[in-house]
Amino acid sequence: MERMSNNDALSNTSFSATLNHQLADIHYQIRAHIPNVDRLSFALYDRDTDILKTYADSAANGTELSQHSAYLKNLPTLQSCAKTGERRVVNNIEQRFSSHSHHTKWLLGRGYHSSLAVPVYSQHHFIGILFIDSHLEDFFTEVIVSALNEYIDILLISIISEYELVHALLDSTRNHHLSSPRHWSAGAAHRERIWRMTQIIARDVANAFELSDEDIENITQFSRYHDIGKLSIPYNVLSSTEELTPAQRRLIDEHIEHGVQFVEQIIEQLNHPNHHCVNLLREIVAYHHEYLDGSGYPYHLHGNDIPPSARIIAVANIFDALTSHHPHKQGCSTIYALLELEKMVNQGKLDWHCVNALREHQDELDDIIRHNPGKDPCISLIN
Repeated sequence: MERMSNNDALSNTSFSATLNHQLADIHYQIRAHIPNVDRLSFALYDRDTDILKTYADSAANGTELSQHSAYLKNLPTLQSCAKTGERRVVNNIEQRFSSHSHHTKWLLGRGYHSSLAVPVYSQHHFIGILFIDSHLEDFFTEVIVSALNEYIDILLISIISEYELVHALLDSTRNHHLSSPRHWSAGAAHRERIWRMTQIIARDVANAFELSDEDIENITQFSRYHDIGKLSIPYNVLSSTEELTPAQRRLIDEHIEHGVQFVEQIIEQLNHPNHHCVNLLREIVAYHHEYLDGSGYPYHLHGNDIPPSARIIAVANIFDALTSHHPHKQGCSTIYALLELEKMVNQGKLDWHCVNALREHQDELDDIIRHNPGKDPCISLIN
């Protein structure tokens, strides 16, 4: 079988820029007119956890603040911004905030002394904070803020557009799942475990794979729907307690192709958005059963042809298959599963960065399994 033939979608399409790249481009334009604007960044808000976390940065080249988060309730001035819609100006960071906080230390350590914070909303819901920083003290005067307004409008359009596209993709894939309530209910624990394991791996391998916080967030969110193609499999096959027939096994294997078809339908319904996050969803659905040695399916990709997003999901998926209960077998221990994954690394099948990430977080893995029990209605995913 050839790699996705949809106009060679993953290899030849020019996807529009990530938010990191958009911030960098707009930053370049701003500095041509307002030279002492030294940094743009966006922190994403998670309503479910009340956490504000780093997401995109105009200096996303390894020097940006990354994988940092805080509860909004512990950030009173930003919490006020979120509630009122008012901007926050800080013209002397060292005097205004405790230098003991990680964020303040990071800002001062890189020479930032003043900051403008702009709350961001989508459909009247608070979604995060846009930060504009300068190395100069007392920089954000009324004149400077007024001059920045037209650029802020452009920045807000970029941020909100990406946020709404990501959530349109998530909502559409979720709605596809909900169209089959039994499939949705049966796979709930599996999706939750995969989501949490993906987050662990993606954060740990970020440096090795040059993943931004934007990448980590979107890979983690889309991981829940890696198996969307299983909606095409009759529920009685997925939930069978008897040995599958060759024909039923073929149905299982074909879920990748059906998943890609579902994703393309979703993209068509959204008027074919040309964006990096769309590519991530395609990669995860299409390639999460590929192995580095080419023995995976259905495209038999090798090595670097398999993107980091799919490598991450592949390891999380196999670990979950080993440690969760199936109709035909009991789950094994975390230690045993890691040994099996290491064997697959030695066989050239799995990425060692991803497997090592799980090994470094065994207590967290045990917690995930303990707090999200449940059978996975599928046979073992290991070929």
